[in-house]
Amino acid sequence: MRARLGSCRDAVYARATEYDSTAEGEAAKGESVPGAVCPALSRPLIHPSAVVIARRRLYGSDIDQRYVIERDVQHRYVANREAARFLPFVLPHIRAGVNVLDVGSGVGAIALDLAPMVTPGRIVGIDADAGQVEVAKASARKRGLENADFVAGSVYELPFDGGTFDVVYANAVLMYVRDQVRALAEMRRVLAPGGLAAVIDDDLGTVVMSPERPEVEIAPRLFERAIAHEGGNARYSRHLRTLMLEAGFTRTRGVAHAPEVYGDLEETRWFADFVVGLFSAPTMRDVIVGEGWCTPVELRSLIEGVREWGEQEDAFAAWLYCGALGWAEEASGPSLGDGP
Repeated sequence: MRARLGSCRDAVYARATEYDSTAEGEAAKGESVPGAVCPALSRPLIHPSAVVIARRRLYGSDIDQRYVIERDVQHRYVANREAARFLPFVLPHIRAGVNVLDVGSGVGAIALDLAPMVTPGRIVGIDADAGQVEVAKASARKRGLENADFVAGSVYELPFDGGTFDVVYANAVLMYVRDQVRALAEMRRVLAPGGLAAVIDDDLGTVVMSPERPEVEIAPRLFERAIAHEGGNARYSRHLRTLMLEAGFTRTRGVAHAPEVYGDLEETRWFADFVVGLFSAPTMRDVIVGEGWCTPVELRSLIEGVREWGEQEDAFAAWLYCGALGWAEEASGPSLGDGP
């Protein structure tokens, strides 16, 4: 059995290496990565309507906003996110009385963390997944946070008047959409003059995992491939300064940090459990196998390898989140924050 798994790991690693050489060149240009994992994927990507990896779609739009993480896995992954860890560069711009919009708020963890800081201002979270919106609303009620609200809607068509918010942010959201500039322009529209937008996303081209194991190293590459398959881009965030300027922001400043660092046994076990859940989910599994990126045996090898990696006393994983701050044009007076 061990020998068989070893040969599977070699096959998986060979496919990953072939994909990675193509992905690096294409994704670095801010483009969706074309099929290159196996000969069957050498043609341009097609987004089959029969395969919907996640259950998020735009409301009233002809463009899909799809997420590749199944709902239950997603909830576990983001439920305990804190503003100080994931948005440290936003906190200096948060103060009492400002109105804030969280684009892609999910279950509301970060928005609810910020709500007490902005009172008597308000914080609103918007997400395309009505189920997550209901979870966020329930959490706000449980905590007695009357200045926090959550609505279902599209990142491309924010249901707010222009100039409504002082701060708008999106954390780990725009990597899943097809048109980041369109989303950024909509975020700029709802900003008050001199207001601040902050956007940050994983850059999966920066993932490091140790010790090196082929079946473990393929995991982030397969996830990146799944995002590209649904029209997203897991390396776009390194270009956010450029994209914000294209969307009409007058000034930008690039930022980067590593909020996800897994460096002890408790952390690597937690991360391994998440990765196992991610690739065991039926919708993810069906796409990976159906598109020919891995055979069922190779995928099982990946999952077993990740479980073993999570128990290693020297396991380590981390990656960068890249992003940018953008300031809306000022009508008069100073903008929010110091700027670049």
